Amino acid sequence: MVIENLINNDFKPLGFTESLEDFKTLGHDYKLSHVPVVEKGIFKGALSEECLEESENKTLKELLPLLEKFSLTPSQTIFQAINLFRLYDANFIAVVSETEQYLGYIIIEDVLTELSKSPTISEPGAILIVETNLKDYSMSEISKIVESNNTRIYGMNIHRFMEDRVQILLKISDANVDSVIETFERFNYLLIFKSSSTEKDDFMQDRYNQFMNYLDI
Repeated sequence: MVIENLINNDFKPLGFTESLEDFKTLGHDYKLSHVPVVEKGIFKGALSEECLEESENKTLKELLPLLEKFSLTPSQTIFQAINLFRLYDANFIAVVSETEQYLGYIIIEDVLTELSKSPTISEPGAILIVETNLKDYSMSEISKIVESNNTRIYGMNIHRFMEDRVQILLKISDANVDSVIETFERFNYLLIFKSSSTEKDDFMQDRYNQFMNYLDI
């Protein structure tokens, strides 16, 4: 899932000749965590909302050393975008060409909406977190365990690293979940978490809360 189709271009970026008040107004009007600085079509970086709010009696030139230069190209993925949103505590990311030409921007709301369309999120199914020795971790083995029980994998990713152990988060179809778990246990995987879309609503809410705790949300 690349970000190319999520690019917004609904305002003209500001450059070195604009005032700080112009930057503040743009950030406020579009509710941006960062406002891009673009000069002659080239992305120079972004000024954070906090930086702009604390810039009384300063000029844009004085703030240039505080520019945060994070961006993506259109061919990069929404997962890379989510990582940048987290690292820079941002809701805005500039999108640039390979030569740093400013192409527009993406916002976190659009990325999360796109992510929600993925079968990993949208398809009903079971969520499992299993744990194994790091040296034994194998995506192909995990896939075989699930698929050997006539169950589909909607998504799989590393949930947590712990010295010599690793936890893997799986989203699978609801079919034969208990058999999948039994097979994992036969292969010496430890079941950390299980949640199924077929469980009762109140029990699901309890499981959901547990899951959020595991994600540290």
